[in-house]
Amino acid sequence: MTFYVAPGGNDANLGINWAQPKFTIQSAIDAAGVGDVVMVTNGVYDSGTRVTPGFHVSNRVVITRNITVQSVNGPSVTFISGLNGTSGSLADSVRCVYITNGVLSGFSLTNGSTVASGGAENDLSGGRASAMTTT
Repeated sequence: MTFYVAPGGNDANLGINWAQPKFTIQSAIDAAGVGDVVMVTNGVYDSGTRVTPGFHVSNRVVITRNITVQSVNGPSVTFISGLNGTSGSLADSVRCVYITNGVLSGFSLTNGSTVASGGAENDLSGGRASAMTTT
């Protein structure tokens, strides 16, 4: 199944067509099952948060299932933006993406931030991608 995300969408929508897309990428990910695709159209996606599973820091997008999250027109027009916090506190820190399984393709990631203390691998790592698995 394919789910759709657009800046003018609404997370109350089913997100199964462009006429009624989801608003946040995470809402579409939550609706998707293994093997599904989330298509994201042009825009800056800087709303919503999801905490890293088992840890403390928030992310705009968390992908832990084998799904594909793909932009329609590529990274020059499709952005996932964190919260460019400066205090290092949990309230002031939002990273862009946490991914352990699946595919993320065609996005620019910008303004992610993390906390000043905590576990090095999953709390302090603002740009870490080495745990990522893609298919």
